[in-house]
Amino acid sequence: MPYYEFELVTDATCQHQGGMILEDRQGAADQAERLAAELTLVRPELMSHNFAIRVRDQTDAEIYRIALDVLAIRKRHPDPSTSLYSP
Repeated sequence: MPYYEFELVTDATCQHQGGMILEDRQGAADQAERLAAELTLVRPELMSHNFAIRVRDQTDAEIYRIALDVLAIRKRHPDPSTSLYSP
């Protein structure tokens, strides 16, 4: 199973948030969304600054990114038919 790294991307830095062995890219994307949701709860000041959680695979390629602000939009306008996943 592949290993994925998770980072908080800010204007000036990328802060390592940990790594995990997960089954596939979809599992990594799901984990990134959970991490982003947790961060918005414990650090709401991160919202509205274009910060994101980035996922990199074992080759250092970025495979997924979710903006923390997207979660606020999703909470206000939940629509299960709309996918917010990036390629």
